[in-house]
Amino acid sequence: MSISADDLEEIRQLARSVATERIAPSASDVDEAGRFPTEGYQALVASQLHAVVIPGAYGGVGADALTSAVVAEEIARACATTQQVSGANELFAWPLLLAASEEQKQRWLSPIAAGEALGAFALSEPDAGSDVASMTTRAHATDDGWRVRGTKRWITNGGVADCYVLFAVTDPEAGSRGISAFVLEGPTPDCPSVPPRRRWG
Repeated sequence: MSISADDLEEIRQLARSVATERIAPSASDVDEAGRFPTEGYQALVASQLHAVVIPGAYGGVGADALTSAVVAEEIARACATTQQVSGANELFAWPLLLAASEEQKQRWLSPIAAGEALGAFALSEPDAGSDVASMTTRAHATDDGWRVRGTKRWITNGGVADCYVLFAVTDPEAGSRGISAFVLEGPTPDCPSVPPRRRWG
């Protein structure tokens, strides 16, 4: 939805206040310890700034991309790590907003909007980075669903998130148009390559 200039400024001031008063005090420790920014993320959830692009139909704020950028700017000013964590929620949300079924949106976006789940975005690979056309992860249809094989790297919220959007090639002949997005729960006991979940909230 479009937000007026006055409303945008109000949101900016809210984000700046949360960043200054509740995120900045722990930012140095987050960086020095290399830990998840629990305090900062909880502050964003309490202020409904942790995934502002999720529409109201799924319990979110329903803000536009400009508002998301303004919130990100204010949060990153205090702690870039905290901003990246909330930014990954929105990266997770966008593919679902663009192409998921209504059932999938309700299942995956509502818990994130409520602050009950954390999302992650799995695109980059060791030899591909963000070069989507060079992606080597493959997904093949089976009688039980889909089997995905490949390696992803640099996943913000990886190993901590409750759900992931993962991209894999499903039609190699179609080039970059042959890539599909899958939503995965994780980590799970049957996926030992994923680190155990750490408490984030």
